Parts: sequence; structure tokens; C-alpha cells
Amino acid sequence: MKRRFTVPLFGAAIAMLSVAATTQTATAATTTKIIFPKGSYCASYSGDFSKTKTYSLYLLKNQDFEVKAANMEDGIHIRDARGVLRGQWIDDNTYRIHTRMKGLHYVTVRSPYGDQQVEFCAY
Repeated sequence: MKRRFTVPLFGAAIAMLSVAATTQTATAATTTKIIFPKGSYCASYSGDFSKTKTYSLYLLKNQDFEVKAANMEDGIHIRDARGVLRGQWIDDNTYRIHTRMKGLHYVTVRSPYGDQQVEFCAY
């Protein structure tokens, strides 16, 4: 009787691991890498931001990084390996953080306005 229950449980555990691996792959595939044109400190992307979009880029320690969007109503979150970075709105449409470590950073943007252009700059 015990054997009948262990096989389905083992199979369920394998299935859950497969789903977890698939979910991680899908999340990684939805991140867009920010690429600055040669000789430029900024790159811009346009599209429908009514659904959250995630971008990634490599930043150095002690850099200023800015996200220019429509306005303060846009949801902008920036995180590094240690977690979310707290920044500030320096004007009506520019959110700035100062990096605390070098490495891969992730930026999520969501706007109630849908189609727009978002600019990313690193100094």
C-alpha cells in the first residue's frame, strides 16, 4: 500500500520542479536588455507600458541612473542584487537613483498612459 502513494507523490514533486524551472525561464525571457548606442549615455524604448515591462542593464558602483517617463504617476522600480533601490523624482518626469554596487540592475516600468517613450540614462 505504501508503494502506491510514494510513486504519485514523487511524480507530483517532479512536476512541481518542472513548473518552477519553466516559470523562471519565462521570467528571464521577458526581460529586455538596455543597450546604449555607441558613444551615448542614454537609450530609449517606446511601446505600450500599460502592462509592466522589465529591463536589465549592467551598471557600475556610484553611477547616477535616470529613467525619464511621462510623469510621477508611472510606476518605476529599480533593483540590484541587494534589493530595491530608493531614488527620487528630480523633476516631473525624471526618476534618479545612485548605484551602491556594480552589477546587473533591473528596471520595471508601468504607466497608466499606455503608449509612450521611456528613456534610460547612466552617468
